[in-house]
Formats: sequence, C-alpha cells, structure tokens
Amino acid sequence: MSSSNENSLSSSRIWKAMKKGMDVFKRGTRWSLGRDSNLRFWYDSWTSNGPLRSIIYGPLTREEEEIKVKDLASIDGWNWGKLSLILPPKIFLEIQAMPRSHFANEEDRIISNATANGNFNLSSAYILANGEAPQFFDGKWIWKLKVLPRIQSFIWMCFHNSIATRERLASRGLQVDTVCPMCNLHPETIIHLLRDCHVAASCWQSLGMGVLSFDFFSLDLRSWLANNCKTTSASNHLQISWIVIFAVGIWALWSHRNRVVFKNMPSSQAIHRDIIHRAVEYALVAQSTITKQPRIARNIRWERPNRGWYKLNTDGSSLGNPGMASGGGILRSESGTWVKDFTRKIGIATSFVAECGLLGMGSTCV
Repeated sequence: MSSSNENSLSSSRIWKAMKKGMDVFKRGTRWSLGRDSNLRFWYDSWTSNGPLRSIIYGPLTREEEEIKVKDLASIDGWNWGKLSLILPPKIFLEIQAMPRSHFANEEDRIISNATANGNFNLSSAYILANGEAPQFFDGKWIWKLKVLPRIQSFIWMCFHNSIATRERLASRGLQVDTVCPMCNLHPETIIHLLRDCHVAASCWQSLGMGVLSFDFFSLDLRSWLANNCKTTSASNHLQISWIVIFAVGIWALWSHRNRVVFKNMPSSQAIHRDIIHRAVEYALVAQSTITKQPRIARNIRWERPNRGWYKLNTDGSSLGNPGMASGGGILRSESGTWVKDFTRKIGIATSFVAECGLLGMGSTCV
C-alpha cells in the first residue's frame, strides 16, 4: 500500500507511538565499534554527534564516501592519511579515545548515546524526550525505613502524591465528590486525610505529637513525611521509636478511612490505641528479628597473580565527564617485579570509557 501522506494510513496505537518516538530513539542511540567494524565512516551514527557527514562539509571522492571504519582503524591506531578532510579537534579527540575490540570477535552494537557507560536508563530517555531533567526526588530514604514493606510502599506513594484520595481522583478527571468522607468539611487531599482532618488530628494528639514537634501541623506533605520518618526521637509508648509509631499511624488512618468508605463501618474514636498495639507488636516481634550483618575489614593492597602469570593494573581519569582523559598502567610479575609500564593521552572520553580503553591499551603493550 502506498500513499502520498503516510500519516493518513490506518495504524495501531503501538505503531503510532513508535513513529512518534523514532526521533528520540535516533538521537538517544549510536553504534559501538566492534572488531573489524563494517560501519560507514561518514554516514552511520557512531559518534556522540551523529553521522559525521551531517556536521562536516566538503568534497569527498567516491572511495572516501564508501570508506568504512575498519579501513581506518587498526590495532596500532587510526590511519588518518586516508582522509582528505580534516576532522574538527573535538571530534578527532573523541574518535581517538573510542575503545575498540582488538581480539574478541565482537560485532557492532547499538548503545545509549545519553549515558556515560552506554547503558539505557529511563532518566536519560526522559531528558531526551522532554528537553529537561526530571524533578529531583529525595525519597531514597523510604526504602531504608525499618517498617513493613507495604508501609514503605504506602509512604512512597504518598511522597509521589499518588494515593487515591477524592481530590487526587478528581484531578485525574473522575467525577467524584472531593469532600472528605471523615469530616465532610474540607477537600480530601492526602495531607488533610493523614493529618489535618479532625479525626487524624485528634489521633496524633493522643499519640503525644505535640511534645515531639512544634511544626507538626504546619509542614507540607513531603517535609512532614521526611521529618517524622527521619527523627531519632522515641515515643511515650514503651520508648518505641517515633518512626515506627508514625509509619504505622498513617497506614492505620488510611486503612480506617477505606473501611468507612467501602464497608460503611462507623468511624472509630480509638484509632490511636490500634496504632499503639500494632507498633508495639511490630517492635517486639518483627524488629527483634532484624540483625545487622557483621562488617568485615579488608585491607586494600596489591595481590600477587598465580604462579607463571603477570598482572596488569591500570588507572584512568577525565577532566569532566566527558572531558580530556588520560591514564596509564603497569605490568608486574608474580613476585611483584616491574616488567613494563605505559601512559597514554586518550582524548575526549568519560572516565568509564577511559578506564575500559586503558585495559585494551595495556593488553597490546604486553
């Protein structure tokens, strides 16, 4: 089937999404050089700047247009004498620093062009697609809390403003009444449900929150969660950590709300007692079984290779990431005797590429 306007042709949602994301895919990927690379030197995307012909202008002979990477790259370096055009210094240094497979039979492969190590991740894809970095999420501490996993997940969802309160459901287009089902006075936001509603506020006062924090009822949602989950204070209940009381408390308030809404159960006036009972049970049963792994001290020093073997140690770095990179290495015998060493100016590369490239350089120096 052919058409003067391909966009008018019927297609599935998946195909339309693939077409829409093709530009992002092309900008976010490039080829990594394998052994005897068959990539076209001028027209394939194998540098961070895309195809070289799209940024370097000038007449080329037919032989130069058809030249491949393997025609210029060798185990000893690059044969620049085969080119009539001079590459810009930045591109020249980037190509000079590219690691290449000299011994392993590795083929050309596609890697991410938006990360330092070539591995794909969602953060780099988001930046490519939207042109800006995602908002910083300072919530990694959630997964270190010593509470039940389901409560960790609940706090994580609160931190992302993803709990299905009536206000959140309405913001997503659902036709629902946003009034809090507990007090019937204010919109049911997450912070209202868990703290500001008179049901929740009375519960926290009964748990002794007024003694522990003067700004408990004035912080925004994220600050409120973080402050209470990072405090070192103990509660007034058997000296149980306030973190446990608080984490169990917000989960109990959410569970209580769901029982009222979905099971038509009456609102309880003794939620704080249930919270204390659950927290005590967790502290006495669950936390007592948590043991810290013993730390093992290990001296970092040079280790001898096996008898009859040599050991190559390399180190590299870059001024910036990417930036001008250099490094070197040393080859020693099983007795630690110096055999050979080398230093190299690598070119423009990331620290990761510099480290990997030095291993290849070191193997050719042996």
